[in-house]
Amino acid sequence: MKKNTTIKELEKKYGSKKILSQIEEVYKKNYDKLFSIISHNDSPIHRYSAPIQISFLESTDNDSNSLVHDLMETLRDAVYFFTLSKKERTKAIQNLRAYEIQYLKLIIKRLSLFINDSTLFISPRWDNMHKRNKPYYLKKAYQFCEGMTEVLLEEQNYLSKLSKTSYLTAFQITMSDFFVFIKKIGMSQKDQITLVQNIFDEFNVDWDEGDRENIRVSLQQPALIHNDYRGSEIESILIEERLKKIPPEIGSQIKDLAIAYRKFLRRF
Repeated sequence: MKKNTTIKELEKKYGSKKILSQIEEVYKKNYDKLFSIISHNDSPIHRYSAPIQISFLESTDNDSNSLVHDLMETLRDAVYFFTLSKKERTKAIQNLRAYEIQYLKLIIKRLSLFINDSTLFISPRWDNMHKRNKPYYLKKAYQFCEGMTEVLLEEQNYLSKLSKTSYLTAFQITMSDFFVFIKKIGMSQKDQITLVQNIFDEFNVDWDEGDRENIRVSLQQPALIHNDYRGSEIESILIEERLKKIPPEIGSQIKDLAIAYRKFLRRF
């Protein structure tokens, strides 16, 4: 009998846990460096201020340092990829994406096996002469698993539509919140490109698209498109449609878990 794959085995195969640990470690290691780049006296960030409602920090201080820290937070994942070569960067994002896909397949497979065996949800009897009904709580369990499976199958469809990874994919994904943030504070196109150039130059980022126009076309535009596509379906109307026939208390739990899954699976 074939042994079922576990989450831990997937983590080991694709190195996802190790990469996540390195992402956090590299961010902490380069925190002061990133702060210095963004907060430098000549940095364009000093010409802007953030509306209180988009600040990540629990502070009413709307000074330049507060804005710098908020902006740095949007680059928490990206800094790791700044330090990798094009080949390393491509491999890392491929492994993370593969982990997300296989993780999802594993969860769907387990849920499908569960809901496809109807005997699990019926009171056991030696005598099959009488009709056996699903007990109330087992019926609820079935509805929950069935609803969750349908939502995750839609998520699988989303992942299947993502474009193939390249050495730019990691930046387009992990810098999407960064570009959204600087757009929200009204930063001009010129200043946005200057800020990216400053960061890339100081980190000696390995890429061939260094001129200003290519930063806009190869990074900024794809990042904003990715953010729109990712965010627009997080609380998809499809979830609401799926849950209409399910009791509200179960539907609410499925929706919360579905959104958590989607945010987890769409990080990279």
